[in-house]
Amino acid sequence: MNFSFSARELAFAEEARAWLEANVPPAWRRDHCWSRADDPLWLAIARDWQRKLHQGGWAAISWPREHGGRGATVIERWLFEEALDRVGAPRPAAGAYVDLIGSAILRHGTEAQRRRFLARLLSGEDLWCQGFSEPGAGSDLGALRTRGERRGDGFVVNGQKVWTSYADVADWCFLLCRTEPEAPKHHGISLLLVDMRSPGI
Repeated sequence: MNFSFSARELAFAEEARAWLEANVPPAWRRDHCWSRADDPLWLAIARDWQRKLHQGGWAAISWPREHGGRGATVIERWLFEEALDRVGAPRPAAGAYVDLIGSAILRHGTEAQRRRFLARLLSGEDLWCQGFSEPGAGSDLGALRTRGERRGDGFVVNGQKVWTSYADVADWCFLLCRTEPEAPKHHGISLLLVDMRSPGI
């Protein structure tokens, strides 16, 4: 078995390294790939950094090209992550959410939802948080207590979420809630896209 990188993979890694070297200002660099947990500077530059990544075509490298990605392989993605670390670049603001809600909208969303959310997620115009975990339930999604009740063309949501990283700065939350309370505990759960400026949050 050959564990060597292919010529294409090595070229990709060099392209990523060169782009990062040219586009990460010295003031943004640390001795490792860093995030908000490491440094308050992250919050000040998060949207600018995400916008740079998007403009350079590095915001969602595993996505199809027609949706702003590069069609990168798993190995190419790993090489990009390694390049981020070697340069000491900030962790991308939308990094995890490109994979989580971005990929979900890409695969299961309507065309209108793709137009509404994807470009703004990639560019950093909209920051996201994840509303899954709850007090008393932790990450056991079968124990969710937050309820969503259909009213007109929307939902009224009541409940609590915890461990919601970036909730204080996010524009949107992808939130799990129980919309069919009589269903078995691992059923009747819906994923809602919630504007964080909504009353009651």
